[in-house]
Amino acid sequence: MFSFIKRHWIAYLIGAIVAIALGLGLSYFVGVAGSTPEAQRVERNEAERAQDASNDQTFIDEAIDEQEKEAEDDAAAEDGDTAEDTEGGDDA
Repeated sequence: MFSFIKRHWIAYLIGAIVAIALGLGLSYFVGVAGSTPEAQRVERNEAERAQDASNDQTFIDEAIDEQEKEAEDDAAAEDGDTAEDTEGGDDA
């Protein structure tokens, strides 16, 4: 069997080169044919950026609201307006 391969090594070499070329060519064709068109890809990217910006703004608004609430709670605690003081119980 090895003697046959030794005698016909050029045919095996040509066959391997053809197989590699076909594999690369087909993979390129599938990549080009199956990829998303440029216009659609740009449209999706713009929509995603707009969604991300909206989500970022929502996150910022929630963080600001949380900080304002914490500041109000801190101010109320400094003024002595705690839940125990406002219950109206007279423990004296």
